[in-house]
Amino acid sequence: MEEKKIYSHTKYEKENFFIYDDLKRIFISIVFSIIIIFGLFLVFIENWFVVLFGVLLIIIGLLSMLDILFFKMLSFYDKYLIKEWFVFGKKKIEFDNLEAGAVKRVWTGTIIFRDKRKNSFFQFFMNFETFPIGNDGFREIRKILIDKKVIKGDENGWNY
Repeated sequence: MEEKKIYSHTKYEKENFFIYDDLKRIFISIVFSIIIIFGLFLVFIENWFVVLFGVLLIIIGLLSMLDILFFKMLSFYDKYLIKEWFVFGKKKIEFDNLEAGAVKRVWTGTIIFRDKRKNSFFQFFMNFETFPIGNDGFREIRKILIDKKVIKGDENGWNY
């Protein structure tokens, strides 16, 4: 019998991976740059609470925009997931130590991956914006995380 050749669905030879659609990546980056500009506007108001809120908007907008612009792919393997950036390198979390949560909004959302063993500022960079992959990508990530027993699937943020 002739042996069948099995080809990966990508050149990366990975089980499952997600990359951003370029047009949606540009659109969401523009949204975050508007948030940064709004934060800069708030910094020049004389109320100290509004100034702090403006600084917070600038920091969150800048970090989110850099994360989206330099994002390469999110890969799911048998025992871990890896988030890769073009500039910042790779970040790996094993499924045994992974906590995942979802914040879904009208057109977009965020999946938050957190390592249970670590409590650091760099957990922010394990956020994954769902707008550039669409609702089908969100559902596929949800299915993978249920299969890997990271989430049950009936949590409030995952029911979309």
